[in-house]
Amino acid sequence: MRRICLALAPLALVAAASGVLHAQYTPESIDVEVGKSVARDVGGAIGYQCDDPSLISATLRTVELEGRPPTNVFTVTGVRPGATRCRVGLDYSRPSVLFDVRVR
Repeated sequence: MRRICLALAPLALVAAASGVLHAQYTPESIDVEVGKSVARDVGGAIGYQCDDPSLISATLRTVELEGRPPTNVFTVTGVRPGATRCRVGLDYSRPSVLFDVRVR
């Protein structure tokens, strides 16, 4: 019985990881024009990092709207044409969001 459990353990780990990876790494798209801004609500995500920060100007701010709890908003302004990937939420114990950002 112990051998069966040990043999199935790697399969269970792969199955569990694939669900986590899919949910965590499926990027959302942001299309923005040079000089224009686009904002996205990222909930409790804190901190961000982009592959090519020269393409955009980005900010992450907490916003309080009447009747709603505070939320964080990631705002991207296009600087020059190109594509980059940004992760908002660098603390592993909090939520994160992955964005594919295209500047036109």
